[in-house]
Amino acid sequence: MAASKWSDDTFLDTLKAQGDELADLTVAELEAQGELPTANRIFREINVNTPALPADAPPALRRFWEATQTLPAGTDLARVARGEAAFMRHIFEIGSVLLTRSLPAGYAAPRLSRTLTLSGDLVTASWRRVLAVVQLLVEIGGARGFQDGGAATMAGQKMRLMHAGVRDIARRRLPEFGALHPEAGSPASKEDMLGTLMGFSYLPIDSLRQIAHDLPDQDAEDIYYLWQVFGVMMGIHPPVTGDAKPTFDYIPATLDDAAAFYQSYARRNYVSADRNPDGTVLARADLNMLKQLIPLPLRLLGCGILPRLLIQEALKPPAMALVGLRALPAPLYHLLRLIYLDLPLFVDRVLHGLTPNRQGYFAGIILRDMVKIGREGEASFFIPDSVVALKRLG
Repeated sequence: MAASKWSDDTFLDTLKAQGDELADLTVAELEAQGELPTANRIFREINVNTPALPADAPPALRRFWEATQTLPAGTDLARVARGEAAFMRHIFEIGSVLLTRSLPAGYAAPRLSRTLTLSGDLVTASWRRVLAVVQLLVEIGGARGFQDGGAATMAGQKMRLMHAGVRDIARRRLPEFGALHPEAGSPASKEDMLGTLMGFSYLPIDSLRQIAHDLPDQDAEDIYYLWQVFGVMMGIHPPVTGDAKPTFDYIPATLDDAAAFYQSYARRNYVSADRNPDGTVLARADLNMLKQLIPLPLRLLGCGILPRLLIQEALKPPAMALVGLRALPAPLYHLLRLIYLDLPLFVDRVLHGLTPNRQGYFAGIILRDMVKIGREGEASFFIPDSVVALKRLG
């Protein structure tokens, strides 16, 4: 793969140093004026059915809202529509890979895991993170999400302010981000956010191509484009001045570029489990939570092993070791996969003419009801102003 800025440490260091100036200034103003509680109440009330800010919205929030609802310069709306359709065709498989590869892989970065564990609830109630993931899938893939007042547009705006609140707390509570360590860059930096975005976009596409072999190239490109647009909407772009629109300059333009960036991000940020205790705790909590999502009758039949099998298939043993997850010995892994995954899928093909893949089979067990729930309401995104508030993140 040819060298590019996505493997250039100098360029990536500039992303590491940047937060989100507009969102940070907005949160600082809301906090200084004592208006964060009002902003958080509004966040809970507005949704795709009532997208307009109420009359009592603080001026700082209103200015931010009006300034950040514009799509990036050069957005291809026809391609967005194709991406939404392709996304919904594969939503359950994408959701399954997010839970079995993307989330645990990301915990190998201490910058992420340290920030997440500011809230103990992400360990003791990690199901909230799953609900937020599923809700985000519905917001990204739903029809007309990328328009004024659309679900994806509002999700990006809320996420920018949420990250700004997290940055403020992390600077005060985590010594590595203090004034004595400028080399650490910004907490929830553009590099961190881009790494997370690649976990939600590039990694599922990569896994479905390798494991399921049923993701057409056009669908893969269109789904990735949808995440590119969302990445800009959540603030991953160069600083904007005046009336200029944000650009895609900080988002890898192709899946090859995405792969180059993700490899660089892992090289720069992932560490071994012994150097990242927060990441191992989060990964184990996620695994335990996934087991609990398996219906009890199926768990009694031994299907509680499904999450570990799928994590091992998607994440692979070396990456599992980075977050302290134990891989099953290869002979046992292949035997259990045959019993709990391959045979049920074979029966479905013979009896029902279905050709589901393993990720879709798992997603069908745990995600369908959750997606229905997601369509009925909105995940709890708000601006955290304290560690106590972080514990309400959903």
